[in-house]
Amino acid sequence: MSTLAGSGVAVSLVHGARGLLAAFNAAGVLGFADVHTADAIGRIGQEPDEQVRLALALAVRALRNGSVCIDLASVRESVSSAGWDDELETTSDLAELPWPNAADWSAVCAVSPLVADGADEPSGRPLRLAHGLLYLERYWQQEEQVRQQLQRRFAAPPPTVDETRLRASLTRLFSGAGLASGEVDRQRLAAAVSGLGWVSGRAGR
Repeated sequence: MSTLAGSGVAVSLVHGARGLLAAFNAAGVLGFADVHTADAIGRIGQEPDEQVRLALALAVRALRNGSVCIDLASVRESVSSAGWDDELETTSDLAELPWPNAADWSAVCAVSPLVADGADEPSGRPLRLAHGLLYLERYWQQEEQVRQQLQRRFAAPPPTVDETRLRASLTRLFSGAGLASGEVDRQRLAAAVSGLGWVSGRAGR
């Protein structure tokens, strides 16, 4: 850990980091693991472009904030907001960092050997650019699995349900006590929807 002179903020500076990664590391946006992951994958994938490596590092960083992707067009604003990362310790004005132009950044990433450009491209690269969002490939594949499962369920015929027994069970479980006159029992409705489709919400379509 090193303390930047005059800042009073401890920042884990990555020795040997250069260019954009060094600048964003020094500002506290990127941590040790983010920079090293981007450098290692960039080296293995023979991608020298520092804009691509920055995008990769930010995608790794975003995972710790609960997001599986970043929007290259708005990540600058996201990082500058208080909700980006509770661990973020900045030493400078983030708006003054050398952010790549969003359109150029996306174009550079799209042609990178590290990036599968588009939802229909085969897997095998560490990053995926789809619908304007940059994913780590592993998490793109996981989201795709969920999407495909949901689509199969939506396409399947509804389960066979004894509606008389379902109605009796709902009446037994949800008496409506405490509801105002004419008020919809949303808990009962949610239970009915769940019982009538493979995915909650199907019956309401």
